[in-house]
Amino acid sequence: MIKNKNKWTKKLTALVLSGILTVSLSSTVFARAMSLQESITEALNNNHSIKQEEADLDKAKAVLGEAQGKRGVTLTWAGSAYKVAGHYYNDLNIDHSYSNSLEASIPIYTGGQLENNVKSARLGVDISALTLKNEQQSIELQTLQAYYSILNYQNIKKVDEDTVTQYNEHVQIANAKYSAGVVPKVDLLEAEVNLANAQQDLVTADNNLQIAVTSFNKIIGQNLMTAVEPSDNYLMDTGFSKTMQECTDIAIENRPDGIASQKTVEQAETAIAAARAAYIPQVSAVAEKSIDGNNMLNNDQSDKSWYGVQASWNIFDSNVTHSQVKQAEAALVRAQQEQADTNDQIRLDVRQAYLSMDAARQNIITTKTAVDQAAENNRIADVRYQAGVGTNSDRLDAITYYTNARMNYNQALYNYTTSKAALYKAMGISAQLVAKDITVPGTDDIDAEKNDSSGLNVLDRGTESNN
Repeated sequence: MIKNKNKWTKKLTALVLSGILTVSLSSTVFARAMSLQESITEALNNNHSIKQEEADLDKAKAVLGEAQGKRGVTLTWAGSAYKVAGHYYNDLNIDHSYSNSLEASIPIYTGGQLENNVKSARLGVDISALTLKNEQQSIELQTLQAYYSILNYQNIKKVDEDTVTQYNEHVQIANAKYSAGVVPKVDLLEAEVNLANAQQDLVTADNNLQIAVTSFNKIIGQNLMTAVEPSDNYLMDTGFSKTMQECTDIAIENRPDGIASQKTVEQAETAIAAARAAYIPQVSAVAEKSIDGNNMLNNDQSDKSWYGVQASWNIFDSNVTHSQVKQAEAALVRAQQEQADTNDQIRLDVRQAYLSMDAARQNIITTKTAVDQAAENNRIADVRYQAGVGTNSDRLDAITYYTNARMNYNQALYNYTTSKAALYKAMGISAQLVAKDITVPGTDDIDAEKNDSSGLNVLDRGTESNN
């Protein structure tokens, strides 16, 4: 009886353990390792905003095709079929009348209207292509920022995990000292409060990490639930030789939206010329052939053909053309003001990105030094407290200082990488070139001077000694 019971117990235990193992394995999440380049490529292929701009470009090309087609030959057929009656038709023994006419025409002179319409449509294609390029660069920057946001929150989470570990170890030491009557209870309570706060920060960090991954997945068009593990790290080369003015000059010359605003002004100028063409006579070459008969293709009733030149002149239209010209002139003024505003925005974008990058570059040096100093202070405070010569407050402060220093260093790395990418975008240069460390075409000396950053290591993941 006892043997059977033991056998049954062993089987039940085996089943339970097997079930736990199965659930554990089935719930395991395998993160997808992704490089920055791979992420940007997927974003450019999948992003909905880019697809919308691609559709607008196709539409602009079709508009150009329409404008070009209006300069060519137009061939028109017209036909009719009637049942006829009455003395006139009865005397001619006609009971049906079929008519067919074929007309060909080609514009000879339109006062520049068709030519300017083609020019405007061609500019429209250029503008759409530039708008698409600008959107692609924006998505590249958003992808880079989202990519490094994941890395940022991973590092924050790791620092919070290490902080929880240190506070937990300190609580155990404080509890042992309190149990031995060496320290007052307030030391233990204070340590437990710090541990609880650190645990809350860790929960928040994990939540922020999940949100960052979800946002990243949306940008690149990936399943929102996909776990992602960045395979690239922060940009460590802090060399940048360009001045702010040089960056601004490159931006004014390079930015797709700036060039597009300039072409919009040109397009508005052609619209004025096209509108003024209505003041001038329009001339076309025309040829026509028409037949009428008692059957569909008979010419027993009529057979006529003619060819020549046809001219028309809108002598008076109650100021319609004048109003259209005024509309086009007002559109030109608006386009000019939009161009000036775009250029101002370009200068602002460059200045903001440049200053942010420069501040982050300086902060990398200072925060790295602070991490080293805080790590040593943390080690000393731990040894002193365990030896009974350091206070509880000193130990807790040391952990806090160390945590803050590592957080600040991580933030400086994140700010520098994303700010430099934003500066590239502000100059109209692909942000992904930042990570590739490629010299930008047309700006050969960008990043030509490299600062020595060999002493700058990517944010530690808690590898320093806590003792």
